[in-house]
Amino acid sequence: MDFPINAADLLQAWEGMLGRIEKQETNRDVLRQWQDNPQAVCGELSAQLKSGAYRQAPLQPMGLPRKGGGVRVLLVPQLADRVVQAALARKLSTHLDPRFHPSSFAYRPGRGAQQACALLRTHLSHTSDRFVLHADIANCFDDIDHDALIKQLALLGLWKNQTAWLLRQFLRSLLQASPSLGLQGISCLYRGLPQGSPLSPLLSNVVLDTLDRALANQKVSFVRYADDFIVVAETRAKLQSASDAATHALTRLGLALNPKKTGFLDTRESFTFLGQRFQLADKSPLESPATTTAPTSQMPTSLGQSVAGHKERNAFLDDEETESNDPLLRTLYLLEPNTTLDRDAHQLLVLAPGQDPLKIPGERLHQVMSFGATHITSGAISLCLEMGIPVMLLAGRGRHFGVIDPLKIDNLNTQRAQFRVLDQPEQSICFAKGMIEGKLANQLALLRRWHRHRPPSDPDAIRELYDGQHMARRNALRATSAGSLRGIEGAAASTYWRAIRALLAPEWKFDGRRRQPPPDPVNSLLSYGYTLLYYNLLTLVSSRGLNPYAGFYHAPRSGHHALVSDLMEEFRGPVVDALVMDMVQNGRIKPDEFTWPEDRGEACLMSVSARRRFIHALEKKLNTPQRHAAHGLWMDWRRIMDGQILHLVQVLHGSSSRYQPYIIKA
Repeated sequence: MDFPINAADLLQAWEGMLGRIEKQETNRDVLRQWQDNPQAVCGELSAQLKSGAYRQAPLQPMGLPRKGGGVRVLLVPQLADRVVQAALARKLSTHLDPRFHPSSFAYRPGRGAQQACALLRTHLSHTSDRFVLHADIANCFDDIDHDALIKQLALLGLWKNQTAWLLRQFLRSLLQASPSLGLQGISCLYRGLPQGSPLSPLLSNVVLDTLDRALANQKVSFVRYADDFIVVAETRAKLQSASDAATHALTRLGLALNPKKTGFLDTRESFTFLGQRFQLADKSPLESPATTTAPTSQMPTSLGQSVAGHKERNAFLDDEETESNDPLLRTLYLLEPNTTLDRDAHQLLVLAPGQDPLKIPGERLHQVMSFGATHITSGAISLCLEMGIPVMLLAGRGRHFGVIDPLKIDNLNTQRAQFRVLDQPEQSICFAKGMIEGKLANQLALLRRWHRHRPPSDPDAIRELYDGQHMARRNALRATSAGSLRGIEGAAASTYWRAIRALLAPEWKFDGRRRQPPPDPVNSLLSYGYTLLYYNLLTLVSSRGLNPYAGFYHAPRSGHHALVSDLMEEFRGPVVDALVMDMVQNGRIKPDEFTWPEDRGEACLMSVSARRRFIHALEKKLNTPQRHAAHGLWMDWRRIMDGQILHLVQVLHGSSSRYQPYIIKA
């Protein structure tokens, strides 16, 4: 179900927000434009939404003093974005509110704290023996998991077309820098819902409806207001069971109960809920405070239809179930000759020989990879260009030819900063050294992992390899030019591949890294994996406004995205090398699944089934969350790579002093 926004919706949202906007809006010039002619502004904004040109602006951090001291940071959308979000929230609320559980009261029309307290009084008055759990969700709005939210929206049929397009922009909001509030440089939301957005309260209820259903299944009475809820049961055993169910449901949502504000109440105790006090013994509220209105919501300071199961298709959208249900980049792979990609309205239509047509809504797709002699119609190309979906054209075995790109330049300031650094060799080499430091450190960490599980036959030789990698890393940090850095990195690579050769069985015939053409299965897998990684990074780099051709380490040459190759360096090992070693050493792929070269200069080629299996394995690896090595948050590899790109942007703008590579733990 889609909820497109038109000019009338925007005007209605504007009129509903008038009183608050006039008090809150700090940009008086923008406010005056809306006040002078709201119909014209709404019409222009509606045209942007219809054409796909609309882009949400970065959120503005604002500090509000707390009653107990300190500052609460709010993240406020720009005025136009607030109006769009308010219009979408109105439409979604009409559809969603009837579906929410009747024991939920926050952020819902016609419901509030008074009705919640009235229901609680009813629950407490039913029998003389009641057991109560008073619970609070820790950092609820800050920690709401985007993947869990998107999964709920998809189950409700709402992750489609323009609705999904707008919600995706909302969930990937950029944040403006505010050093005084502790926000350095440009950053991006990875979890949580921003305060100040008209969508945040509604979406929090979408997520927490899972908690409501879990409690209802326990056959207990409860009342929830935002992140604060009361559970009432006839026995302590039933209350404990409900508490366990709530904990389990919240864990699946990436949330947890706040132990300091959660506990079982004795039947003689009194407690306060939403400004009113309740006594269990007499089941009635004690004298209420002067006001019975709900406390001000403590909002955060930060924040489909599946096409899975097409593993045997010649063309497939790899949307396999993992712990992360919303990949940062969802990729359509066109693998076999004579597969055609066409357009059907706002959907892409895949026509593969011997298979039923596959329709994919454009808003569910982020990139297309076309291998070999496939056909892409002008209609499919126009839809991809309209929706900003790059199409990568590759040979059947992975060599790339080019990209059909929308050619948008979203951030000239970032590219100016990028070229200013490139014009100053002493600054440019600092970025290059950071990236190569990350590559060498990650290679050493992987060697330690692999040798820990497979003790080497010659420990002295392995220690020598480790010492060589350590020395290369130190030398890389002292390099004074890109040329000397390339020499250091090349020598370290020779050591690294020699160590890997010692880990592999003779049947793989791996004698070191060989690229053009790959002479053995391991090299074939590595080259194929690096190509897929390259194009994932190209899409991410372009989406962040950087020029992908302007690199700091790799020399510029025609048709080569040097910056993408730069950023690949620290991710080659932990993403591609680790996957290839896992598949080879654990029997997930066999040497007899390759066509070995008969003559020197020919390539070793994967079978179709091996190639398909490798793509699925890589997608699963890219989409599976892991704990970030630096700050400990759970993120998948694509989001980690996107975070490094944002970090690079911060350093270019001067909000961070030095590029810090992503280094895994050994």
